[in-house]
Amino acid sequence: MKRRPVRFALELADGGALETCGGALALANDVESRVGRDVFADDADITFALTFEGSGAERRARIVQRGRDGSDLGERIVPAPEGDGCEKTRDTIAVVLAILVGPLREVEVIEEPPPPPPAPPPPRRPTPRAKPPPPAETATPPWTLTPSAEVVFGTGILPGFGWGVQGSFGAKLPGTLRLSIVARAYYWPDRTTGTRPTSEVDRLGGALLACRDVLTTERFGLNGCLGADGARLHARSSDLTRGSETGYLVDVLAEATLGYRLVRTKTLLVEPRVSAQIAALVRRDRFLYRDYTGQSRILLEPAPAAFQGSVGVAVHFF
Repeated sequence: MKRRPVRFALELADGGALETCGGALALANDVESRVGRDVFADDADITFALTFEGSGAERRARIVQRGRDGSDLGERIVPAPEGDGCEKTRDTIAVVLAILVGPLREVEVIEEPPPPPPAPPPPRRPTPRAKPPPPAETATPPWTLTPSAEVVFGTGILPGFGWGVQGSFGAKLPGTLRLSIVARAYYWPDRTTGTRPTSEVDRLGGALLACRDVLTTERFGLNGCLGADGARLHARSSDLTRGSETGYLVDVLAEATLGYRLVRTKTLLVEPRVSAQIAALVRRDRFLYRDYTGQSRILLEPAPAAFQGSVGVAVHFF
């Protein structure tokens, strides 16, 4: 009599609490990584049926074990408050499922006697053999794309306190729930230097940032970013000998963003957000001019550090 390992299956009657962090596939991968082997298959001896009950701090996950014939083998109740967020809930349930799977177990396989050979069919023309279907590819978590539009304001680069507009495009890396890359472009319109003679200066540039989700709940998300920024500054004046002049700046920056999850569907999430940023300038060109006495004077010099904030809205596409 032959023996084989016990096989398991996973059913999510209500996967809403886990849909934003990979669903049943990600949960099954977590369990198998903890027990160190493949345990889930279509033809299963034991099925784990997972449902969620209650809401808020009273929400819990019910795990019912069923045999191959549909009989109940027991159940476990796991606290899963909504405040824990999707990822922590999935991790808690994966630990309990790994305990229920346990070490390697085997079942006996009853061998049936082979049937008697059939009568030989009458001769006929051979038909071409159908090709077997290709093996199914293992699903991987998709990219999450996040465009956003924002109004920015701050000080330290243009004269005084200025404002501008910017657009960003973020992409969450496949296979991870926390890391993303953000590319950004922005424009700050003319600001007057306030000198005599006066000049107008605008700012055009972009940034590249690496970001990580720091805190995630059902309603709020907080992430932090580090990156580099480069911009062109263009000064124009009708009162100076040189009518225009261009300078450049490069800075490294740190940014924190708080978002509120306003609208959620299966394919997108609308998130108003507010950000704060501090930047250290590693290159900052000065704009100079000569006054009527012939002395060189500073028309504009960006500060060593700049501070910036923004408000806007982002849309996450799953």
